[in-house]
Amino acid sequence: MDEDSMAEETKNQAVIASRQIERRESQLWWLAVLTIFLLALTVLAVDTANQTSSWWLSTGIGLALNTKVVRISLVLSTLAIVAYFRDSARRLRNANKKLVMDLTDYSTQLERKNLEISKLRDLSDQLIGISVEVPSALDMILSMAVDVIGADTASVMLRLQGEDEMRIVSARGLPREVVESARVRVGESIAGLVAQDGKAVIINSDQIDGVLVERANRRDVIGSSIVAPIQIGEEIRGVINIAKKVGGYRFTEDDLEVVYTLANQASMVIQRCELLESLEGQVKALANALEELRRTQAELMHSEKLATIGQLASGVAHEINNPLQVILGRTQILRNIEKDESKLRSLNDIEVHTERIAEIVEGLLSVSRKDTGNMQEVNLNDVIIKALSLLESQFRLYDVIVTKELDPGLPNMIGNVSQLQQVVTNLVLNGCQAMADSGGGRLTIHTRSNQGSIEMEVVDTGPGIDETIIGRIFEPFFYYKA
Repeated sequence: MDEDSMAEETKNQAVIASRQIERRESQLWWLAVLTIFLLALTVLAVDTANQTSSWWLSTGIGLALNTKVVRISLVLSTLAIVAYFRDSARRLRNANKKLVMDLTDYSTQLERKNLEISKLRDLSDQLIGISVEVPSALDMILSMAVDVIGADTASVMLRLQGEDEMRIVSARGLPREVVESARVRVGESIAGLVAQDGKAVIINSDQIDGVLVERANRRDVIGSSIVAPIQIGEEIRGVINIAKKVGGYRFTEDDLEVVYTLANQASMVIQRCELLESLEGQVKALANALEELRRTQAELMHSEKLATIGQLASGVAHEINNPLQVILGRTQILRNIEKDESKLRSLNDIEVHTERIAEIVEGLLSVSRKDTGNMQEVNLNDVIIKALSLLESQFRLYDVIVTKELDPGLPNMIGNVSQLQQVVTNLVLNGCQAMADSGGGRLTIHTRSNQGSIEMEVVDTGPGIDETIIGRIFEPFFYYKA
């Protein structure tokens, strides 16, 4: 049965009881009239009998009823009966009046309770139906507390993470400096004791206990207050404080029930927000993991493509290298037997360009080899020159002018020639491709020795690297094209 049905049922019962009292009062009045009438009729009958019958007077009953004492007794009895009925009627009227007053009070309380329940239900619907941060939700709860209970001040204090201290996170009716500076340790003051014990307290103006009051001069500040714990599971996360200033108002158990309900709503809001925050973190972590997986897959595909290209380049280089060695060998034989100067110059050109082709093929082979352990003494300038010689066709394709500013006194270093050449090739190619959209440009390579280390710098006139990915350019297999 809901609250409206209960109220209607109570009203019906009160109406029935009131009608029963009215009927009872009416019955009493009719009974009084009937009794008086019977007494009057008896007196009249006796008088008539005394006047008309000597036999009646000769009997004991006639003689007894004919005395003045008996007559007076009958009259007094009649008056007594009338007084009794009047008193009974008065009591019934008073009972009816009290019933009406009690019904009015009960109806008022019931309406107030229904209004409280309706407002609390609306608050629950609002908190469930919208996504808000904890402070905003607590503001809504405190506004409801002030509205429903009629408090002057209200606040929510929550424990700091990992500390036995609480601070105000939401307040109504408190000065800003109090909200910003208030700190309460668990176990101290009213709020601290409630946070420690987990039991709500009602403190009215005539019940202030020195053990529960933080400072004595608060007697003239607070008239009545309720402090209830905000609990999530077994953990007490904070308290909700409701207070009224001095004015004779006393908080009741009904008020405490409302505050308990608001404290439970606060705990549910905090728990829900924490769960949502945790879920958002997990979703974000999952999205990052998914993005990382996609990036790794793309890098793996790119690496596999590069490996396939390297294998193809190795095969092509071997196929070119065999006939190239035949051409170079035959050219050298012809140079030994030929005497004509013009033909010797032609043979010399053939030999130079054949050796050039051989160097290019050797460069392709060195790039395609998966050589990770062949460390040897090498000069970085030589590696750069060799790599640039392999990329001359790319420079013409991208219309790039290459400038070498190599330190002639650059010391040798220990390194893997193939991998160093791959690094130079990648840097130079990236620079050329970056300048492709602008129709070419200039690429400059610097080398220098700096405090025991060797530095190489590749500078181009392209758009540069996006700041959002510059921190990842040295990750393995990272691939990016602007």
